[in-house]
Amino acid sequence: MAGRRILSVVLLACVLSWFTDAGAQRYYGSYYVYPSPKGQPPCAPRGYKPFYISHLGRHGARYALTHYDVVMAGLDTARANGLLTLRGERFYADYKVFYEGARLRKGDLTRKGAQQHRDIAKRMYRRFPDVFKGETRVKAVSTTVPRVIMSMSAFLAELEKCDKSMSIDAEASLRHQVYIDPAERKNPGAFPRKDVASAVRASNAFFLSKMDWEGFAGRLFISPDEFAKHFDKLSFEMCVYRFVQSLPCLDKTYDGFDDLFTEAQLAQIFAGDNYRSYVTDGMCPQNNHLRASVCSVLLEEIMLSADSDIAAGSPAVRLRFSHDSALMPLMDVNGMGAVVENPEQVAEHWRLYDIPMGCSLQFVFYRKKGCTDYLVLPLLNEVPARLPFPPVTDGFYSWNDFKNYYAKTIDGARSDLCGWRVPLPDGRQVPSL
Repeated sequence: MAGRRILSVVLLACVLSWFTDAGAQRYYGSYYVYPSPKGQPPCAPRGYKPFYISHLGRHGARYALTHYDVVMAGLDTARANGLLTLRGERFYADYKVFYEGARLRKGDLTRKGAQQHRDIAKRMYRRFPDVFKGETRVKAVSTTVPRVIMSMSAFLAELEKCDKSMSIDAEASLRHQVYIDPAERKNPGAFPRKDVASAVRASNAFFLSKMDWEGFAGRLFISPDEFAKHFDKLSFEMCVYRFVQSLPCLDKTYDGFDDLFTEAQLAQIFAGDNYRSYVTDGMCPQNNHLRASVCSVLLEEIMLSADSDIAAGSPAVRLRFSHDSALMPLMDVNGMGAVVENPEQVAEHWRLYDIPMGCSLQFVFYRKKGCTDYLVLPLLNEVPARLPFPPVTDGFYSWNDFKNYYAKTIDGARSDLCGWRVPLPDGRQVPSL
């Protein structure tokens, strides 16, 4: 256990050093803009060549969701009650201009977000040319959310630009959404939600403990306490944080908002937000790791599809486009599957910035003539990732070991989900969970 703790600390230090040049953006969590990887993937063992890629991606950079409305409503409330300071009045004026341009774009993909996927596709093609040799068939599916569909379209357009002879089969449908975003409540195949109110209360309490309400609100309001009588302070500060998080994702630069939080305040809010995400999506004891169990159907689809695609010899590339809520709890990549009791220790394992806008999880399969097992190179954001079982060699894992290990993960989810079943679009059935 001591060795694992040391490894976790070293990994966290490496991840944080990766953000040194980004300054305070390391505290923007899941709104962090996809970092372009440096270097090439590791060399495979002698004789092995890549031949198949299984991919799961998050939509690219986007506008925030309903958070912009909450900020505007809070500022309107403060102004109506005469609570704005001079800085608050300036924020109100600047934000109102921003809001007029953003209020009808909630959740929309930005040009920056589309470019992220074009760049990932181009690098995939150039990094693994053996996969794309000859007549290449690509199968792609996405959820029905516009930003996800547009992300898929940008990715596929770039692949087609790289090789116009490529055969691409793409579909955005609830038929696929049932397994590529299985925890979404609007999903027709979604698992019935259980009561997680106690977990939510715990995460809200931790977030409140991390908020410097007086320090933040004191710059905007004459009396932060008086404002809090008219408007929920957790909701307001959280939504201003979301607004600030979203700014690097946008195509235009907005001035006048860089002093809303100090870096120390951003660090504290990130800790609270990161814990809230863990409580919702991770292997949190307080929610009975429900989301991770639900996402086991996506894990099983990845495994079943890889075996069937390899046996059939096509497609050579299978792409899935979804959301961070499907990516984060999927499997124990880089220690994300840790069960953590202490909220202060969550960030050692569960890090929202590991799933940035445009996040890409790739499994690149390698084979060698005469060998009956395949090697798998897992890449998170195009950087070699660590799985929770021993590799065959640095960065490369046995496909048989992969299936054996995650079959136990899926079995562990079955008892939690009380017979829930999800049919796959080609007629296969994910076993009863």
